[in-house]
Amino acid sequence: MKKLLLLTLLMGFISCGSGDPSGEYRVGGSYSYFSSNGSVSFYNKSSSGLQNCKTEGNWKKEGDNIYVSGLYNNNCPGMSSYNGKYLIEGSRLVGPR
Repeated sequence: MKKLLLLTLLMGFISCGSGDPSGEYRVGGSYSYFSSNGSVSFYNKSSSGLQNCKTEGNWKKEGDNIYVSGLYNNNCPGMSSYNGKYLIEGSRLVGPR
């Protein structure tokens, strides 16, 4: 009985998750990829799937908000405009706000 209770509690914690935004999201005309270690990449994607203007930074989550910082690319200065506060809506990243 104790093992069943422990297993049930463990499954409950796993299904709740940490709200980690890991994965690829569309943001405007670009894409972002969030890693579970707190790093994030923003990039443009060609029709053949090649990434260009790839820019790396960091993310942290507070409540429903995701804060992105540290994005800068000398060759693609517009990528720094993606620093800011975001929300995830389905497969889209909404922001910066």
